Amino acid sequence: MSSGFGTQSVYDPAIPYMGPISGGLKEGMSVAVKGVAPLNMTRFAINLRCAESDSSDIALHFNPRFDGKDKVVFNAFKGGSWGSEEFYQMPLTKGEAFEVVIKATSEAYKIKVDGKDFYTFHHRIPLDRVCAIEIKGDVSVQTIHFLGKIPYMGPIYGGLKDGMSINIQGTAHEDMDSFMINLRCAESESSDIALHFNPRFTGWDKVVFNSFENDSWGSEEKIRSMPFTKGQPFKIAFMVTTEGYQVKVDGQDFYTFSHRIPLERVCAIHIAGQVSIQSIKVLGVIPYSTLIPGQMSPGRTFTFRGNALNDADSFAINFMESKSNNIALHINPRVKDKIVVRNTRIGGIWDKEERELIFNPFGPGLFFDMSVTCDNDKFKVSVDGQHLFDYHHKLKPVNIIDKLEIVGDVEFSYISF
Repeated sequence: MSSGFGTQSVYDPAIPYMGPISGGLKEGMSVAVKGVAPLNMTRFAINLRCAESDSSDIALHFNPRFDGKDKVVFNAFKGGSWGSEEFYQMPLTKGEAFEVVIKATSEAYKIKVDGKDFYTFHHRIPLDRVCAIEIKGDVSVQTIHFLGKIPYMGPIYGGLKDGMSINIQGTAHEDMDSFMINLRCAESESSDIALHFNPRFTGWDKVVFNSFENDSWGSEEKIRSMPFTKGQPFKIAFMVTTEGYQVKVDGQDFYTFSHRIPLERVCAIHIAGQVSIQSIKVLGVIPYSTLIPGQMSPGRTFTFRGNALNDADSFAINFMESKSNNIALHINPRVKDKIVVRNTRIGGIWDKEERELIFNPFGPGLFFDMSVTCDNDKFKVSVDGQHLFDYHHKLKPVNIIDKLEIVGDVEFSYISF
């Protein structure tokens, strides 16, 4: 389990899980849980608690039950006693991935499942008492994100590169005057800003673009067309190109801001102002290809967090020798065929495929967390914390492996090595 991108994030928590919500839960914040409901699932629970204790009060008990009368039970636990249960229809399917987003408002928790409004559970315990989250039962969880804490400052792991995108979903406050999204060169409010995106409701409604370098603002670029509505949700996409940042709002092209600061310096994102944020996703471009600094060596681990596309056919992760384009390890989940092929290609000729697995963690839309570790005689591959397979080295010595390539129907939010 490790911290990652987001105000607070948890990856691959062991279930049962109990952990803090740093700073407590506040109005406008959201808790997003991504996981998979196992085929043998009977029930699980997400509890927002008032302390990191099994006996503490529970402000929200979210409890899907497959019990013949498939349903989700909502409740609260206070002073050692459960309150009255509230029931709603089952939105989950056994064996499939899901995302539950719980947004805290002044009156209630508004719950979405897989992007759709699902249920509103009114507060029975004051929101300011909530400081912990518990997840237990028949469930596998990939990520827990705590979003919407503004101002926000966080890293962009690995930095920005040509072809990547930053996708932000949020809501402009009813009383909004302005908010800003800054792509910064360090996690500091005094650092240079490569892109300053600043919608302003000031009577002359506009969006201001700028940069900040060496303690000085550049010249403003003003777009007097406001794409945001007070109190309404929005989606912003920053597409990174060699020329600049192509900005889309709610799927429509909005503006292109040309680079003033070298792209490779950008390593952080900063959000401030009268806005609530539900999600921040940094997506890599596919196909993806990069040289491996320092080449391959025993003990080195590569981490990949992403998901197969909803209509995925297949994708591949290739560890290669750049000089010859030989492939030392070809990991090829063929999503439609429900198999994972491993192989080596030397001199343009493929070796014998390996296909046997105890389980297959890859499916349409399913999120995964994969680690690939180079050992002295083999690669060891794990997915979602479980060992998936070993693959003995066929291209030797391993230090000639110096290139990573990813192709196919997949998107990644995190790659580390």
